[in-house]
Amino acid sequence: MSSNLQGRTIVIFGGTSGIGLAAAQQAKAAGAQVIVVGFNADGAERVAAENGFTGWRAADVTQPETIAAALTDIPHVDHLVLLAGTFVAGKVLEAEVDYLKRAFDERIWAAVHTLRALGDRMAKDGSVTFISGALADRPSAQGTAVLAAASAAMEAFARGLALEMAPVRVNTLSPGTTDTPLLARTLGAHRDAYVAALTEKLPQRRLGTADEAGAAVVFLMSNGFMNGETLHVDGGARLVWSPAPDETRLAIRALKEFHMKQSLTGKVALVTGGSRGIGAAIVRRLSLEGAAVAFTYAASADRAEALAADLASSGASVTALKADSGDPVAVREAVQATVEQFGRLDILVNNAGILVPGAIEDIELADFDRQVAVNIRAVFVAAQEAARHMREGGRIISVGSVGAERSGFPGTTVYSMTKAAVASLTRGLARDLGPRGITVDTIQPGPVASEMSAGMETMLTPLIALGRMGRDTEIAALAAFLSGPEAGFIAGAALTADGGYLA
Repeated sequence: MSSNLQGRTIVIFGGTSGIGLAAAQQAKAAGAQVIVVGFNADGAERVAAENGFTGWRAADVTQPETIAAALTDIPHVDHLVLLAGTFVAGKVLEAEVDYLKRAFDERIWAAVHTLRALGDRMAKDGSVTFISGALADRPSAQGTAVLAAASAAMEAFARGLALEMAPVRVNTLSPGTTDTPLLARTLGAHRDAYVAALTEKLPQRRLGTADEAGAAVVFLMSNGFMNGETLHVDGGARLVWSPAPDETRLAIRALKEFHMKQSLTGKVALVTGGSRGIGAAIVRRLSLEGAAVAFTYAASADRAEALAADLASSGASVTALKADSGDPVAVREAVQATVEQFGRLDILVNNAGILVPGAIEDIELADFDRQVAVNIRAVFVAAQEAARHMREGGRIISVGSVGAERSGFPGTTVYSMTKAAVASLTRGLARDLGPRGITVDTIQPGPVASEMSAGMETMLTPLIALGRMGRDTEIAALAAFLSGPEAGFIAGAALTADGGYLA
């Protein structure tokens, strides 16, 4: 069936995971030259290397310029496959309009921009394959109306395009619920219960697999007389599926939680010092809420790479950048690298910081300078460079400390001074950048259970009103809130999260 793919050039957007990756692997096995396109450059490069693909590119399908850049040096394309897209879930009367528009931006308009970027480099005996979904025929739950409309529009678009682009063939794959990382990411803790309720009614009594859907993509490329069609690979779901009350309830709850977690979809964040502790928790939380995240690390390469790989395995776009926050050139380059890779920067979290304790009469000037460089200068340098790239709605957040207001222990004088400086710098930056619609705030954590505080819990806990140490996830939740749309009127603030330590 797929022998006619031998030596053909195939470009697959969304080819780094799930159905797209399965299609890429099968096309390569059939002898094709496969180029995969993913949102994250590091992830796309890794997947291409692991699978022996011909090449890889990075592009945000909602940004036409990144699509054009990804295709610019590809001389011709025999088969184009567009599978990239997120699960846009939200009620029409409740969700943000810009968020809902992504359903069409990632599908219809992404296809338009991609085809225009390719122009006459598309082979006349080749094909274009889109993806829709079973929602086009049966919206499955509240909050899926816009995605269902976009899926149906994709199928109609393909039929019209089959006439417009002839003899290039244009078809659509319509998968049912498929067992992929995206499904697990979307349904979260409700996955197993939802799948059990759904599969009980399906004729096959199971979900489809990425390999089965990928094989359908290869078929659509290979069959030279299939044109203007929608190929359903749903195990017969359209024939029998009618959601039961329990199943609908689970879907609505899961989609509501997913939408709440996806408030940062389409945003790009940079977190300094993101390989461990509070920084790693912030990276995880921003990624969970839909942002593409770059983070820096100074020395712990193994931890950084493990964190990035863990998040990438669930479909997130995460990249680790080696940069010592004590080096202003490295800080500036980290901001620039983030913009170069993702095409924009919306959120900067200045988390990197160090504490070098010591009595005032003993502390070395080198230690003084190091704390000032990392805790103050790096915040300024990163904010300065970020401001050159941020648009209206940008967020700059610095992780300070309650030490800015209370030097709790001898030996922390310099550290406390630097954190007070960060709070003051925040207020000034808020004034400077506020007219551009960019908010600047500081989070001041109290004692948080971490490697830095290891062995100090017994001493610190009695000083905290809540009687326990803070958790890094609690600080991360505050960072995510400040990064989101509901924090648009918070500027120049120092938000304390200390369990009552300062009370």
